[in-house]
Amino acid sequence: MVKEIRDWLGYLKEEDDKVMIDKIRSSTRTGRPCGDDGFMSRMEGLLGRQLKALPRGRPFKK
Repeated sequence: MVKEIRDWLGYLKEEDDKVMIDKIRSSTRTGRPCGDDGFMSRMEGLLGRQLKALPRGRPFKK
């Protein structure tokens, strides 16, 4: 991130992205990682475990 942002003063003065803040808060509350599908897939591969939330409840009988 340090290499990506050249003007830190300008970056810090920018308006907060409300959507991103809501995503971070949701991830913090649930204990889940915060990132797009590509990031989540890479992390699942590296860690060898599922990080994406499964549907809630018991599976339906077939």
